[in-house]
Amino acid sequence: MSLWSRPPGKCKAPEQLPFAKLANPTDEYEFPIGTSLKYECRPGYQKRVFSITCLPNSVWSSAENICKRKSCGTPAEPLNGKMIVNGDTQFGSTVHYACNEG
Repeated sequence: MSLWSRPPGKCKAPEQLPFAKLANPTDEYEFPIGTSLKYECRPGYQKRVFSITCLPNSVWSSAENICKRKSCGTPAEPLNGKMIVNGDTQFGSTVHYACNEG
């Protein structure tokens, strides 16, 4: 058996999620089908607890779109300048400021 293969009926350890962390970290590297792992959304995201489950096809259920980014609100326009918002004003977004000429 190669290093990357896994026995039937198991999931390899899930990849780290940028938006959530394991509620109870573990060093295990494989889990039986039906195992659920509990996660908490990281700071900057709406507070929420959720689980992913090792499915019968040996992959984890999806955690996509579970942790929603918090809104930072709309920043104030500067005097003698302008604000450039690329996209939205949620956690992780960037706002650029530029001065008026002169």
